[in-house]
Amino acid sequence: MKKMRRIFIILFITVATLLCFTPNIKRASAATLKTVTAHYYRYDGNYSHFGWFWTATTKGQAKMMTTTSNYGRQAVFTVPAGCDEEKFGLLFCYTTLGAGAWGGAQTSDFYFYKSNLEVDSNGNAHVYYIQGEENLCFSKTDADAALKDKFLYLSFDSYKTITYTTSR
Repeated sequence: MKKMRRIFIILFITVATLLCFTPNIKRASAATLKTVTAHYYRYDGNYSHFGWFWTATTKGQAKMMTTTSNYGRQAVFTVPAGCDEEKFGLLFCYTTLGAGAWGGAQTSDFYFYKSNLEVDSNGNAHVYYIQGEENLCFSKTDADAALKDKFLYLSFDSYKTITYTTSR
């Protein structure tokens, strides 16, 4: 009986400690998320691209990447009022014809969840795509880590010839 009581007390203290000292992580909710700013960094500086943003139940939005930041070009997408979607989609497409005019090469479709986003007090969130990366970044810290020297293209043309492009 004493042993059972001791185990119960230790379990109670452990649970109470976890509940009291677990960090409060701010999650995006439908009521707070108003805009998503998509940043697109290209090492070659070619920004003839637009972004396409959508949810499962809303019509997509196309925006040209016109504003420049430390993380390349960016476009700000408005989350529809009352949108309770959890999953969003985003892609970047090359065009010379303006937003919404499909012009050729594009990135893969990226899907992300509201729970991944860091939402500020005004309802704004940011996502970052760095050329050559497989995933989106959801913070400046992660984007900074992704901005590194890397091979963008590598081809073994023959036993003696290698063709490559680097980020610098």
